[in-house]
Amino acid sequence: MTGVAHHFQKNCLRDWEAETVARYCAAVREDSVIITLTDDQALVLSDWLERMEGSEAFNALVDDQAVWAALNRISGTLDKSLVGIFAPDYAERLQAARQRIVGTGED
Repeated sequence: MTGVAHHFQKNCLRDWEAETVARYCAAVREDSVIITLTDDQALVLSDWLERMEGSEAFNALVDDQAVWAALNRISGTLDKSLVGIFAPDYAERLQAARQRIVGTGED
C-alpha cells in the first residue's frame, strides 16, 4: 500500500473498505512531472506548438497518439497560462522573448 493509501485509510477513510482505497490510489498517480519554464520560454514554445500542430510535416513526425495527448496537454496548459498571447503587441513580445533566450543562452 502506498503512503497516500495508508494515510487515507488510517486518517480519512476509516469507514471505507480497503478495496475502495485501492481503487482510489490506482486512479491517483503520485508520479507527476512538473516542467518549469521561464515566461519567455513558455511564450516561444507556445508559439512554436501553435504553428506546428496541424502541419503535414509535424503530423508525419508525430505518429503516436500518446505523444499527441502529451503535446495537447502542454499546449493547452501554456495557452491558459500565457495572457500575453492575446495582447495586441504579441508579435513584438514574442520577438523580444526569442532575443532574450538566445542572448542569455537559456537551456
